[in-house]
Amino acid sequence: MASTNLDTIPGQRGSLVIAEDGAIIQSNGELQNDEKTAAIMLQMMKNSVKLIKSVNGERKSNVQRLSVAYKNYSLVASIWNHKVYVVKRINPET
Repeated sequence: MASTNLDTIPGQRGSLVIAEDGAIIQSNGELQNDEKTAAIMLQMMKNSVKLIKSVNGERKSNVQRLSVAYKNYSLVASIWNHKVYVVKRINPET
């Protein structure tokens, strides 16, 4: 399995690489083997793509990134090469 560079992202506390079928391909840190977060983030990405397609009436969605912000951290998901990449990052103090 090829390694990703997700662990080099500043402030990252964990990451997931999820296949289209929901299988966790790779995980580390606070998201190590976190099947619940993987399933939720994958479903949120799928729902976002469906929503954009229905609103725009397009066959193809341009959704590339989804962020879920909590008080102390964020989950950022990106689609690339038929996989969903999720990173948990600590939010900067304001």
